[in-house]
Amino acid sequence: MSRRRMPMSDHLLAEVEHVVAHGPLGSTDPVPGCGCVVCLTLAAGGTWEDAYVAREMVQALATLPPADREEMAAHWLAGTDAPLPAPAVLAALATREPGAVREPSSPSRRRLRTHARPPRRPLDIEAARGADIVAVAERLGLGPARQVGRYEFRVRCPFHDDRDPSMTLTAHSGLWYCFPCARGGDVIELVRRVRGVPFADAVRELAGVAA
Repeated sequence: MSRRRMPMSDHLLAEVEHVVAHGPLGSTDPVPGCGCVVCLTLAAGGTWEDAYVAREMVQALATLPPADREEMAAHWLAGTDAPLPAPAVLAALATREPGAVREPSSPSRRRLRTHARPPRRPLDIEAARGADIVAVAERLGLGPARQVGRYEFRVRCPFHDDRDPSMTLTAHSGLWYCFPCARGGDVIELVRRVRGVPFADAVRELAGVAA
């Protein structure tokens, strides 16, 4: 019995062709020739977080009638300074989404605009990284923190059986490191790993704490 091969996306096809011809891409490089919203945002100078916001916009626009998409995209873009694709581009990409609305439904366009779910607000990464890592660690259940230097504290590491607290927190830089685990990172990475949540959720939690 033959096995059916899963079709490859246009993005993946473009990436494979580029890698074969020119070698691997960098972690933040857009795929040359790919017209997906992520690559277009990265090519315009946006970050991965900007690309996620643009992706959410396209998914939300796909739930609207085609005639409403560009106007709604322009309205959403007016509230952000991120280098995202133009409203017309976002509207065009929305038509390619699986299950995108093809024809206006019976409710009025005004009602559809009212009930359309707007994309999430852009991630405030700087505010998240400004959260007090010692207070965050204690809130995550790793404390109480024990001061071992002017800016250094020790808390229990949640990634191994840590009877004698071995995770070092550096208060002025917001970084952490556990020598037995050889793991470390910033306060965002700490929340992400301990809670087991995506990067964006960790940023939103910390930005709310720092506000």
